[in-house]
Amino acid sequence: MSIRDEILDPVYLEYFLIKEGKEHDRIRYFENHKLEIENLPYINLLEIYTDYCFALFRISAYDDFLKRVDKLIQEVVNENLERVRGLEVFNTLLFYKAMCKYEKYAYDEALYILKELIRIDNSERKYQELFCRIKLVEMRSRSEKIRASVLLMVISSALVIALELFVIRSFYPEWTNEVEALRNGLALGAIFLLIFNELFLRFVAKQHLKRIN
Repeated sequence: MSIRDEILDPVYLEYFLIKEGKEHDRIRYFENHKLEIENLPYINLLEIYTDYCFALFRISAYDDFLKRVDKLIQEVVNENLERVRGLEVFNTLLFYKAMCKYEKYAYDEALYILKELIRIDNSERKYQELFCRIKLVEMRSRSEKIRASVLLMVISSALVIALELFVIRSFYPEWTNEVEALRNGLALGAIFLLIFNELFLRFVAKQHLKRIN
């Protein structure tokens, strides 16, 4: 920003003097000074509005952020606005949009955005980590048969324990070892199935990530 702009635009300076982490203060300032901000040079207005949208995301105002982000991305590209408060504007807006979609359970939309981000910059770990996290959530929700099997094994193990305590030990003590083996087998089987399923899903998620790279 030029010296002339610094002299003419105290609202711009006041806004950016609000410290990092004071999202509510930045939102309040923006909303209380809308008219003055709208009269700034357009690039300065865009910088403040972008930072205001960052603040909305950080306080979890996801609906408000999503209402604004698509038009803002177009304006950022048109005006070639690269950085605000040290953040890459285009990538950050897309990443925040993906996070919002994830929080709103729109997994397919979030994954689509993250694929594009990973193609833009495949060295950024947070894109890859979020992609894998969402892919895992998505696949876990679809592995109903595995979850049903684990639940059945846990219930069966509980029933065997009850049978052992109230029937076997009192009336058929000679069957105690066999019943204990059955109970332990069911419990260990459930644990093994859970671990195997989780490892398998993580492997599949990483394979999906490799295909993008």
